[in-house]
Amino acid sequence: MTALPGADEPAPTARETAKRCGVDMGALGGGVTATSPINGGPLSAVDLVDPGAVDTAAERAGQAFLAWRTVPAPAGARWSSGSPTRTRGCRSATRWRRAPASGR
Repeated sequence: MTALPGADEPAPTARETAKRCGVDMGALGGGVTATSPINGGPLSAVDLVDPGAVDTAAERAGQAFLAWRTVPAPAGARWSSGSPTRTRGCRSATRWRRAPASGR
């Protein structure tokens, strides 16, 4: 059985995961609190943007994906993250923690 994290656990995990993936969550200040879908606890603060900014971001992400998908897998990991170590750290930081099985 997987134990749900306490109210104060998701935020530090989210910050560490973002850091390992090259995202500075400290730069994401804003007036709207982003909450964990796991337990509703606060994760970060973000700003709302207009629909045009969302469209621009989605277009840029789509263009980046089209370029990235043509790169062979080992090189793609290095190219997308800038560092294979960062990719491994990002992946390992997002694994679920399981509660110990009873009797072990």
